[in-house]
Amino acid sequence: MMMSRHRPIRFLSSYCARVFPVVLVVLAVGCDSESTDADGEELSPTARAFVQEIVQKLVDDAQWVSNFSHEAPQGGFPELGYSHTLIGVDEAARGILVLVPDADLGSFDPSCDSDAPEPPDSGIWEERDRCFRISRISEQRWTADVYFTVEPRREPDDRHPFSYDIGDGQGVITSDPNPLISWVVDLQAGGAASVTASVERNVVFAPVEGAALDLSHTATVAAYHGDPSRTTDSFELTFSGFGSEGDLTVTLEAGNLEPFTAAGQVRFGERLFAEIGGTAPDLSFAWQ
Repeated sequence: MMMSRHRPIRFLSSYCARVFPVVLVVLAVGCDSESTDADGEELSPTARAFVQEIVQKLVDDAQWVSNFSHEAPQGGFPELGYSHTLIGVDEAARGILVLVPDADLGSFDPSCDSDAPEPPDSGIWEERDRCFRISRISEQRWTADVYFTVEPRREPDDRHPFSYDIGDGQGVITSDPNPLISWVVDLQAGGAASVTASVERNVVFAPVEGAALDLSHTATVAAYHGDPSRTTDSFELTFSGFGSEGDLTVTLEAGNLEPFTAAGQVRFGERLFAEIGGTAPDLSFAWQ
C-alpha cells in the first residue's frame, strides 16, 4: 500500500473519559442473586458487571464513530469519528478528524498522545500511550485503527501485552495483545455513514484477592447514521471464558435515532441470562 505524505487535518483529538456516565466495573452490580452457567457454576457479580461495561462501551464507541463521520457538506470537508474505550477505567481514545478530500489512497502515519507538546504522563498514562492511524482505501471508504500501547511503541502492527491497574485496590487488567479496534467507515451521500468493526480481545482481570477472570471476547459491530429509514445498530459478542462447555453470547440492536432504544439478550447456550433494554445514554440489564 502506498504511503501518503498528505496527512489529514486533525480537527479535534479529544482523549477523554466517556461522553456518557458509567459506573465502574466491580461497583456496577447491585444484584443479590447469582446467575449460573450450564454447569451450575456462578456467574459472579463482577463477571456480570464486566459484561455490562464491555457491551455499553462498545455501543458508545460505535455510536460516536457513526454519528461523527460524514461526507463533506457543501463548502466543507468530510469528517471521521474515532473511538476506543478501555475496560475497567474511564479512559478513551476519542475524537473527530477533518479529512483532506484529495488525500492519496493508503495509510497515514500514526498519531499518538506522546506527539502533543504536553502529553499526559500521570496515572494510567505514565509510560503508556493512546494512538490512532487512519487509512483511505477508496474514494469514500476509510479505516481508523484506534489502540493503546506501552511507550515508546506506536505502530498498530507492533502488538504486545498491555496491563493497567483499574484503581481502588480492585486489581489489574491485562490485554495480550494490546487493545486495538479497527473501524471501517463508508461515507455516503447526504451525510450518512455506515460503520463496521470486528473485535478480538484476549483480556484477563486479576483481582487483588481471588481467582483471575477471563474476559476474552469477540464482537462484530454494524452501525449506521443518516437515512431515517435505517434505525438500528447491531452488536454480537461472544465471551469464551465464563464456562467450561460453551460460550456466553450477547446480541443487541440499538436504535440510532432519538429516542435511543435498545433490545437484546445475554445467553449461555439456550439459556437466557439477561434481557437488555434501555434508553440513552445507558443500557439496562435485567439478569435472570
